[in-house]
Amino acid sequence: MGCEPIRLRFIWVTSFALLAVMAHSTWTCVVAVFQFVRSVPQTTFQSMLMTGLMESTRPATLGGALLSLALIIVSIGTYRSGRRELRALQQAGSATGP
Repeated sequence: MGCEPIRLRFIWVTSFALLAVMAHSTWTCVVAVFQFVRSVPQTTFQSMLMTGLMESTRPATLGGALLSLALIIVSIGTYRSGRRELRALQQAGSATGP
């Protein structure tokens, strides 16, 4: 019962791809912040660094939220698919029963 293995494999591969994109985009943002902070005056260095690092976590936050939502939808679909198959088996058993 449940999803076919090929569908689950596709879901896992796309999940790992999303995790890779999240890590890459966050790393790119952090590098951009450090390159920008090199030219900032010493008086505003700390606030610019903290603001930049805060903003650079947005790709990971958005990706994590999308991944969570997608996996919740997949689990609901798997649950409903399993129930549908179980109901079909019960109906087929009662139709051919004594």
